[in-house]
Amino acid sequence: MADAAVQFLLDNLQQLLIYHTHLIADAKNQVEKLESDLRVFNSFLKDSTKKRRKDESLRELVRQIRDVVYEAEDIVDAFVTQAAESKSKNYFLRAFQTPVKLHAIATQIEKVSATVKEIYGDKSRIDFATLNVGDGGPEESEAPIVRQENVVGFEDEAEKLIGYLTQETQQLDVVSIIGMPGLGKTTLAGKIFRDPAIQYEFPTRIWVYVSQEFTRKDIFLAILREFTRPDEEMYQKTDQELARLVASHLERGKFLIVMDDVWTSEDWDKLQIALPKSNKMGKVLITSRHVEVGQYANRNRLPHKLRFFTQEESWLLLRLEVFGRPDCPPELEVLGKLIAEQCDRLPLAIVVIGGILLKNIQHQMI
Repeated sequence: MADAAVQFLLDNLQQLLIYHTHLIADAKNQVEKLESDLRVFNSFLKDSTKKRRKDESLRELVRQIRDVVYEAEDIVDAFVTQAAESKSKNYFLRAFQTPVKLHAIATQIEKVSATVKEIYGDKSRIDFATLNVGDGGPEESEAPIVRQENVVGFEDEAEKLIGYLTQETQQLDVVSIIGMPGLGKTTLAGKIFRDPAIQYEFPTRIWVYVSQEFTRKDIFLAILREFTRPDEEMYQKTDQELARLVASHLERGKFLIVMDDVWTSEDWDKLQIALPKSNKMGKVLITSRHVEVGQYANRNRLPHKLRFFTQEESWLLLRLEVFGRPDCPPELEVLGKLIAEQCDRLPLAIVVIGGILLKNIQHQMI
């Protein structure tokens, strides 16, 4: 699962660079370089998905990416833990101190990144553009990556949005969740996607991850995989042909499509051409960090803006992430609340820090 590992570490590094620079001040340049190389890995893994099934050299390169990314994740975790320890001067975090080898792993990643860039510089070696899909069979549909998380503070918001999605409307309806990175847009959308009422209401539920860098063809094919197994002929269709095919599958019956991480109104325009506006039983739930995207997608409904956590919710989520339950040893409560406060009421930051603390606790128990 090199793809998921790269995306996970990339998301965490971006959170550190945006919201927690105080924890990486001594290595900001190295973390920025890591983030840049991970972007290269991410693009390579997406482009080579089908071809690497038949190319041993590509599979070996993917293994190298996986290995260095797993090692980098451990080292970044250790670095953040040590940085927190140096600021808190507390015995609890000092107990988790591990050697930091950030420079060494950055060098390893740079070497693998150079190999990836070399392949990108000679695409004829791989020939990404002329994939013979028929040889390997159609690409398998992937289940949405919606983690069963400790969901805190979203009960009222989920209930409100589920109400919107189950209302009768006169045409296709779009509901949007808006918030800055780390507030929990995807977590809330995932909670709604899995809700029993939504599962009962919508026999067809589809999750697509859009992101800043996407192609319409990839999104349309992801939707079509819910109805059929794409063949070589389908891969050769134009975006407009695929859009019409998607619309033909969606024009009747109830469906819910979650479009996660839509960046701009222009991106929405590129995607909504495949949605049958006349189907009043169809619903689309989009997440975006930009309020104008939600306003543009549905001018008749205000976007749902996520709020920051309260300090109480932050502390509860940290306890659930670290201990798996609301309880906390009394001797750790003061420090735990301090750590929760340092996460700036951002759920994703709490999950990341909680994961680091949990990993170190487990390590100490071995």
